Amino acid sequence: MKRHVVVVGAGIVGACCAGWLQRKGFDVTLIERDRPGEATSFGNAGSLSPAAILPVAMPGMHRDIPGWLLDPLGPLTVRWSYLPRALPWLLRFLLRANTKAMWHTGNSMRPLLRDLYACYEPLVKNAGVEDLIRRVGTLYVYDSEAEFAASAPVERMRRQVGARIDDVTPADIQ
Repeated sequence: MKRHVVVVGAGIVGACCAGWLQRKGFDVTLIERDRPGEATSFGNAGSLSPAAILPVAMPGMHRDIPGWLLDPLGPLTVRWSYLPRALPWLLRFLLRANTKAMWHTGNSMRPLLRDLYACYEPLVKNAGVEDLIRRVGTLYVYDSEAEFAASAPVERMRRQVGARIDDVTPADIQ
């Protein structure tokens, strides 16, 4: 008798779990509240990046929070009525926004992501979508020299954990 499994969430993790379970002979029902590709994995834009080792809580981000909260399209939105409840979590989050925690997270994430493509390969091949995976790298663009200079600690971390990074100048782009 075939076993049946229900996987809740059709983002990249749920879809991969469902794929592996099917390969192991399970009947799988994949449940998603939203339309496919519009929930958690949406913000990742389908990116698979072995160098995506940075934590969300980054050193210096506390300076950006007021602007984010005032920007209706900014990356941080908090319902003011929910703020008292969220505040303990937000404070713990900000306490992790330091250089030591950044390095701890980066060094912990690198081994998990190092073999990313090899791990996805059987699922991608089984789905017949090899043509959807392109290994062309990631381009980071900065609005100013100051913003580029401020990214130096992050880029240093990526390099030290094994990411190959090529800096390009405006002349290189032209």
